[in-house]
Amino acid sequence: MSDDNCDALSKLVFVASGAWVMGKPTTVKFVGTKTEIDVVAEVLQASRAFVEELNNESATTETLAEKLDAKRAASTKFDETMNLKWML
Repeated sequence: MSDDNCDALSKLVFVASGAWVMGKPTTVKFVGTKTEIDVVAEVLQASRAFVEELNNESATTETLAEKLDAKRAASTKFDETMNLKWML
């Protein structure tokens, strides 16, 4: 696969992931090893939890920081496992 195709595929993955994080329906299915699927699920869930906390009227700086820390940890794990930068 050429670099152009990888870039286009990466963009498609992040667009679909972004839609899911924002609560929109998506039909994208991820295929990979159990570790890869677990890492993708973790970063998606952490990203969505952070967005939900941002939209929570009763959120505090502490709860936002907690969700952001979890998102950062999941993003780092994703970057290391998938060799691809989590952009959301």
